[in-house]
Amino acid sequence: MRKFHSRGFAKILEMFIAVSLVFIFSLAIIPRSGTINERNLDLSFLNGLALDSEFRRAVLSGNSSFVNSSLVEAFNASGLNELDFTFSISEGPYSVPNLPQKEIRSYSLFISAEPDLPGPKILRVYVWKKERQ
Repeated sequence: MRKFHSRGFAKILEMFIAVSLVFIFSLAIIPRSGTINERNLDLSFLNGLALDSEFRRAVLSGNSSFVNSSLVEAFNASGLNELDFTFSISEGPYSVPNLPQKEIRSYSLFISAEPDLPGPKILRVYVWKKERQ
């Protein structure tokens, strides 16, 4: 049976520990500044907006300024200030505004007709992380 050389074994063990620490550091500690963290991205508050009669009427009538201000208030109330967004209101399935070259998440709401307004319409909200200044 051959004996291990304690110095050589210690060097190999040291190398594996160093590689492991570098790997853990690169995965866990270095932040991903341009990505959206899934845990912080809960857009379910938009479902509540869809139940608001004034918001529904604004979407169906195409009142973009009211929709924008409602979305800004909802994002701020939900603590999602680090996100930027844009939206589109359309009747068809393929209306996409100019979007930045970033990781973008989208959320769609189907708003059906109010009795005195034409519809239905689709509100799409596109969300991305704001640039740090």
